[in-house]
Amino acid sequence: MKSPQKEASMWTTILLPIFILSATTTAFNFTVYGTDDCTYKPNANQVKIGYPDAHLEYGCYGFTARPEFKKMQLQWTGDKDNKYMLATFKTEDCCWADLVETFGWEDECVEFKGNEMYSFRVFDPENLDKGLQVQEDLYKCKRCKGDRCLDKGLNPMPEPRPVQ
Repeated sequence: MKSPQKEASMWTTILLPIFILSATTTAFNFTVYGTDDCTYKPNANQVKIGYPDAHLEYGCYGFTARPEFKKMQLQWTGDKDNKYMLATFKTEDCCWADLVETFGWEDECVEFKGNEMYSFRVFDPENLDKGLQVQEDLYKCKRCKGDRCLDKGLNPMPEPRPVQ
């Protein structure tokens, strides 16, 4: 008879690689185009940028806003990924307060606001702040920038006055 420790070790050896593989399949290919039909012809002076295998676990991706990006396409890497979505933001830190737009499963060529986007990330609609752990404060907008600093004295609020 096997000891409980050996049995647990055996299951860990079997299940851990499967879990790791399943965790890394939450990806899609995100491509933006400077054309109206999501095609790319390199000799026609067209623009295309692709982000292959964007993952939920990779967190916030920086992006340079470019008005020539008009259309985009999401190509998911598997059916398992259907619940995940893409969010675009007007600042570089993927703060939900700066959301531009969200996209679900998009096999087709769709409108894209390339001139407004400075970051994007894959997100789980059932757990909005799930992603790269060290970036959770970014998603929740806890890091202060400019006039968005409303708590902990980061943006001085008027002192309360005693009621007379």
